[in-house]
Amino acid sequence: MTKNKNYEYWNPTLSFRQKRHIRTHLEKSVEKKKYDASTVSELAQTILEKWCNGEIIDKTLDYQKILQELKIKDWKGKIAEREQRMAFRSGLASASVRLKPITINQIPENNENIRSPYDESNKRLQCIECGCLFGWKNQDEYFEKAGELKQHLMIKHDRQFNALEREVIDNLTYEGDST
Repeated sequence: MTKNKNYEYWNPTLSFRQKRHIRTHLEKSVEKKKYDASTVSELAQTILEKWCNGEIIDKTLDYQKILQELKIKDWKGKIAEREQRMAFRSGLASASVRLKPITINQIPENNENIRSPYDESNKRLQCIECGCLFGWKNQDEYFEKAGELKQHLMIKHDRQFNALEREVIDNLTYEGDST
């Protein structure tokens, strides 16, 4: 390269081919005077300068791809929720039925024995109607079991807690793991 740096060195000519539809779009834009350019070359030069100065930003967000990723997350969440439901239901179906001693809290006028759903000796809950057991291994499971008993009564026996069951559940405190 020569030591003489002339106009061509500092301002080189760029030449490139364009697709026909892009060329016609640029020509129409020049004719309608959308930009400050009188020829297609000046318009291309203006666009390139704006892009190099950061005034024209590349399209980086692909909204279809983002939407697809969100749908996949939604589907995974629904699948996980269904798996939890199925695990809960299979747990209800496979629960072993063991009878506990009857705890008589009060004797009503019609001489029916009322049983508590809490088995104090084994520290666990039990459905009075079918004998399904609800035990826990730690304090986190302890809080879940009252809700599971309520769901069990609603799903399998189509009823809410009676007064005694409600009182027992409300006054129940964690005393350790069930046996």
